[in-house]
Amino acid sequence: MSSIMSAAGTANLALMSLNSITSQMSDAQAKISSGKAVNSYADNPAVFYTATTMTNQQQTLKQSAVMLNNSLSAVNAAMGSVKTIQSALAKISTSLNSLTDASATTATRTDLAQTIANQVTALNSAINDDANASFALGRGSLVAGGANNGSMTINLGSGGSLTIQGATLSVQPTGAGGIGFSQSDVAAIGAMARFGGGALTNATMATEAAAANATEGVVSTTTSAIATTVVKNAYADAAGRTTNTAGVAYTAADVSATSGIALRKLTVMTTTAGLVTSAATFLTTAQAGLNNANAFGRNLGSAADAINTVLDNNTALQVQQQLSVSALTSISQSRSNLLGLFR
Repeated sequence: MSSIMSAAGTANLALMSLNSITSQMSDAQAKISSGKAVNSYADNPAVFYTATTMTNQQQTLKQSAVMLNNSLSAVNAAMGSVKTIQSALAKISTSLNSLTDASATTATRTDLAQTIANQVTALNSAINDDANASFALGRGSLVAGGANNGSMTINLGSGGSLTIQGATLSVQPTGAGGIGFSQSDVAAIGAMARFGGGALTNATMATEAAAANATEGVVSTTTSAIATTVVKNAYADAAGRTTNTAGVAYTAADVSATSGIALRKLTVMTTTAGLVTSAATFLTTAQAGLNNANAFGRNLGSAADAINTVLDNNTALQVQQQLSVSALTSISQSRSNLLGLFR
């Protein structure tokens, strides 16, 4: 009987030992899966609070890094556009400087004027691409200006922020914006180059059919640094001539009497200075626009440096916290060896 009770007691002790080991194994598995020496406040309130706080801080730093990287992406994109603008303005300035040479031939002047027009097109294309890309990413363009574009405020953390004021660096129809010169200036330079370089007055630049309900008269007038542009509705032939061979102005009566005569919309440009003088004025404006682009590029570079500094600091903080958390994550070698017996 004694031996039976002894065997039962031994079995009971073995069962209790097994239950204890199973409990320890479950506890260790929870610690291994969570990466912490404590898995709840019941294990160790102070240590678990510290581990949870560090984990939350790590998440905050990660979210901050995502937002800062998005802002950095926008700044880098703007810097790329500014670089294109700088290159285009430098080439425009070189061509304008060559146009101030009074000895240049008409063919040379025409080529130079076309180069300017091409560079302006490339410049505006870069701005439009920047605006479209920014819109697709849900933010406004820093270089295009206009609706939904302009400044950007970047949260640097710890109550600090950085605001980047946007710039309008595209070539506007009337010369407004950071570049300064206008599309009509580009057209005027081209017209004078083809004309031969002398003073140009009442040069018809474009002709298009007027609206059916339009009446004769001036539609708009704009004045830039080197030209005055007048858009008007007038009776003219398909070539844009408003008078007949005798120099008599066409009238409404000529619409049915003379083939090709219609009420048309004409763009008429008037310049009072010669090509050399106008090119010099244009050059001054273009160089001022280049200075504006350079200054904006420097601002963007400073902003990028500031963002990178914060990102580097956040990385350092994350490493420090990871090292601190690792002090709470070790499971003793003996505990691991014990668990190995039950694999």
